[in-house]
Amino acid sequence: RLLASTGLGKPPLGRPIAEYLPNSGLPEVLASATEQRDREFSLNGRAILANRAPIRHQGRVIGAIATFRDKSEVNALAEQLTGVSRYAEALRAATHEFKNKLHVLLGLAQMGDLDALRAYLRDLADHQLAPATSLVEGIGEPVLAGFLLGKQSEARERGILFQVDVEHPVPAAVPEQIHGLVTILGNLLENAFEAVADEDERRVNLTLDYDEALLSLHVQDSGGGIEAAVREQIFQRGVSTKGERRGIGLAAVQEQVEAWGGSLAVYSEAGRGSLFEVELPYRSAAGDVES
Repeated sequence: RLLASTGLGKPPLGRPIAEYLPNSGLPEVLASATEQRDREFSLNGRAILANRAPIRHQGRVIGAIATFRDKSEVNALAEQLTGVSRYAEALRAATHEFKNKLHVLLGLAQMGDLDALRAYLRDLADHQLAPATSLVEGIGEPVLAGFLLGKQSEARERGILFQVDVEHPVPAAVPEQIHGLVTILGNLLENAFEAVADEDERRVNLTLDYDEALLSLHVQDSGGGIEAAVREQIFQRGVSTKGERRGIGLAAVQEQVEAWGGSLAVYSEAGRGSLFEVELPYRSAAGDVES
């Protein structure tokens, strides 16, 4: 089915594979008796990943077999896993912070120091829980609110000042949009966190605005900015300012935004930080219920 979708017809039985698929790689596997994994090649303009292996019988190579996968589908799965990993990292940071507080409470309770316990609880309520709650005030989507609280904990661990501003209240989203939203925000925030990691001033601001079924996300960082040559290609897969085997996150953001029918822009100058702006059609759960 994959090969047919690239314009190839039905394989002719009894004919050399090279006549049907010149870059199948099977003759090389037969000659070398060596397995090949995740080799990329282009087939009528489509990127294909191939796994090839020799077939052995009684110690002799008697044939070869190949399997093919559409690279775009593999990338889509990787993007989903990237979004999940961002969410998991935020939850890990929040869990770590919560466990530290719990250990203090348990220790004070075991010592029977009720005065210190009461004082610690008051401090939590006044200086930690209240500010955390205010961070997500106006965000009606619980998954998004929980995710941002986790990112706040992660930012504290990394010495980053992370601020969230909600211009107009954001309602709960329909379930099918929640994962994509976490993927977009997770990758944008991780990109911003990494951009400020080596700076003296480590600051990341997220601005959310909701108006007439349109959600706006602005992520601004105090990092070193993006060179013009890189900025023009920043959303292409594999393009990154962070070394090898990177350049997936922002490409995943663009693909998600395009899938939603939204828009994405970046404004940046070397030495002056970056601003990423996203606008997305946003279906509120309340609107779906009413309809």
